Amino acid sequence: MKKMLLTNFASALTLLSGVAVAGETSMFTGGMNPNAPQNVQSQLCTLNKGKSMAQYEKMFNKYIAWSKVNDVELTVVRTMPFITHDNPDSRSNTQFVEHLVSDHSTSGKAWDLWVSTPEGQKLNEEWQSIAQCDLKMSTLNTQWADVEALNNTDSRFAMWNWCTRKEGVSVESLRSKHASIAESYPEGVGNIGWFTFIPNIGGAKAPGTFANIIVFPDMAGLMEHKEWMANGGWRARHDYYNYVDCQGDYVWTEEVIHRPGEAETLCPMAGGLGNLCHYRGYTSACLYVDNGTTVADVAGWAFRRSLAVLDVTALPTIHFDRSTINVGRSFGR
Repeated sequence: MKKMLLTNFASALTLLSGVAVAGETSMFTGGMNPNAPQNVQSQLCTLNKGKSMAQYEKMFNKYIAWSKVNDVELTVVRTMPFITHDNPDSRSNTQFVEHLVSDHSTSGKAWDLWVSTPEGQKLNEEWQSIAQCDLKMSTLNTQWADVEALNNTDSRFAMWNWCTRKEGVSVESLRSKHASIAESYPEGVGNIGWFTFIPNIGGAKAPGTFANIIVFPDMAGLMEHKEWMANGGWRARHDYYNYVDCQGDYVWTEEVIHRPGEAETLCPMAGGLGNLCHYRGYTSACLYVDNGTTVADVAGWAFRRSLAVLDVTALPTIHFDRSTINVGRSFGR
């Protein structure tokens, strides 16, 4: 029995070996290689009674700042149910799921620091006081990806379908089928990514041995895929179901809330008093600075933006983990 379980586990991990990549960009943000399996820490969360999502996000921003200081940044994707298999008599208690994606060594280092340092333990206590999150570990493999689009799309939709290989279907034949599908649709069908997700720690109650995850940049892309399915794409799906038994598609929203090493700048507006702005990718947030602004005001704003403040002793100079702002020189202080 033990030998059979180990064999099934090893077989599952090989379901994704070939990777088709669209376009010229070859690496995911943070230096993750689409050709390499990634570790995924999934957190199935429900807020504790009396706690709010705003409180959770404030706590999570502290975690992001902590990860930067300790050089253990992960890609973080927060997902929420959108079109599910739930019904009034069978609703899930999970309010949201976070997927923390990285190479395996970074995840290991992060966990060691999380459980062994006072800062990590303090954050862990705050996390548990706000939400109950069940942790799972899985392996993520890329089947097909428009890497540039994935790197630059933060709000998107993910269609999941849990599957199990049919009896008598070999791992090699399923691998070949996956490769054939990727080769048949080199530009995708409304989607920007296709991944397989293989639970391996805490996944005994998973609906299948692996999940196909198809990522869309927007609902227009998802509807393009649905129209293709209605106009004959169902034949390809029917053929695929000769290899696997699947639960059926459902959709969650995805929000990429952090990417390792993403561009972040602090820029004061020129010409006297005004705004101190923090830019992260395509988003920004500004703090209005005037003669009443204090060190605590700027430090608190920066912390809420997940900027790890290294030295805030006194105005006019404030040192951040990626930049230094001389507030006095910038705003005439």
